[in-house]
Amino acid sequence: MQAFHSFGESLFALSLVGSLFFNVSIDAARPRIILYLAVTMAPFAVLGPLIGPMIDRVRGGHLMVLVSSLSARAVVALLLSTQLRSILFYPEAFALLVGAKVYAVGRNSIVPSLVGEGGDLMSGNAQLARVGALAGVLGGAFGLVLLRVGGAPLAVRCAALSYALGALAALRAPGPQPVESVPVATETAEMHRHGVRAAASAMAVIRFATGFIVFHVGFVLKSSGQPAWVIGTVAGSIALGGFLGTFTAQHLRRRHDEQQMLDRAIIGLASVTGLTAIWFAAPTAVALGLALGLAGSVGRRAFDGIVQTDAPHARRGRAFAGLETRLELGWVAGALIAVVSRAPGWLGLLGLTFTLVLIGVTQMLRERSDRSPIGSAQAST
Repeated sequence: MQAFHSFGESLFALSLVGSLFFNVSIDAARPRIILYLAVTMAPFAVLGPLIGPMIDRVRGGHLMVLVSSLSARAVVALLLSTQLRSILFYPEAFALLVGAKVYAVGRNSIVPSLVGEGGDLMSGNAQLARVGALAGVLGGAFGLVLLRVGGAPLAVRCAALSYALGALAALRAPGPQPVESVPVATETAEMHRHGVRAAASAMAVIRFATGFIVFHVGFVLKSSGQPAWVIGTVAGSIALGGFLGTFTAQHLRRRHDEQQMLDRAIIGLASVTGLTAIWFAAPTAVALGLALGLAGSVGRRAFDGIVQTDAPHARRGRAFAGLETRLELGWVAGALIAVVSRAPGWLGLLGLTFTLVLIGVTQMLRERSDRSPIGSAQAST
């Protein structure tokens, strides 16, 4: 299911590159992308208050949500393939984005119960991430061929087929094991613990950097006259970095705790961003994409591990919907700044580098203070 979903997502993303970005001038692309980002955030207006509780209350709600979201996306993608340049594109894109967020919440909600008590949630999520990243790379490569052969409409139709196959795979998924019911107050208290809040902030920073880099680098490459396959290669490097990050995260976990992994992901991404700002070219953009995927994957594995440890009862759809909303806000904020600022390539990346270094160092100093005897005593108090 995850493989088909990620394969379809890569095809859909490339179709947007072909329809929203490369077929028009930069000045014409900016308002389209701003409107698209507004559409991106709209699903979260209904995700938390409606979809999350439904997953929690309906018997078999997790699997029902997964099958329904993938099936609906397959139908809407077929319609979208004929409306890529019309005003109907936006409501149909909105429906696809709602389906994507619903799928993410349903998948994140079902994984802990499938792993079971005492299971390794980080390993389970890492396995899903590896499958998704590999499928994303293959989807990106296949999508580049489709863009050359039939353009964006053909890529969207193939994405619809992939979503449909994912829905069929979801039908074969085992039902979640029953979990202990806990009071909402207990879950809320766990979600507001220091570790969860710090991890959510760090992961939101990584998502902010992701949104900024994707659109800033895309505009710079477009303005320099680079062809569509170069952007596709950068997108593929992000997916490849995410795949490698699933292995790197498990290696780092043997030496560092999850919060340290998040801090190092931010600092590592800042280093590559700074080097790319000094010499921006297609090869360094690919390297930046690789670093971005790596940081995002390591950060996500660490974030999931912290939620598992500090909020063991936060398994309901409502909790995951709230987390996804925070992270998406960071992504959209970074993307909006990149689109609106119109900063030169080197200047935008340099500004992001200073921001990441400042936040990363602050996080590391704060964690070091918390680990000291005085800080530990104050935290306990």
